[in-house]
Amino acid sequence: MRIVGAETPLTVTTRSINGNHAEFVAAGEVDASTCDRLRGPLLAAIEGGAKDLVIDLQDVTFMDSSGLRGLIEAIKQGATVTLRHVQPAVQQVFDIIEIRGLTIEK
Repeated sequence: MRIVGAETPLTVTTRSINGNHAEFVAAGEVDASTCDRLRGPLLAAIEGGAKDLVIDLQDVTFMDSSGLRGLIEAIKQGATVTLRHVQPAVQQVFDIIEIRGLTIEK
């Protein structure tokens, strides 16, 4: 159960950017109050020429539908997005929606 107002801050670290490939590591919760912390680095990488984005979600414990906004915006900008190490609580969001251009590695 998630307690409203008990936010776990989101951190997004750029692991590497190499030409058209960029990797990120996220930790915390992705929701309406933190989604721009994910969106910003993704869009910055795309502006720098990256089109293949990989995001490690091992330490992301929660994501609601507002967290999808940054992923969808990156895809609309022409990037492909791959999510790695998606935790069960986060996987639930992706079980109800299919996003073309998004891959989830098991």
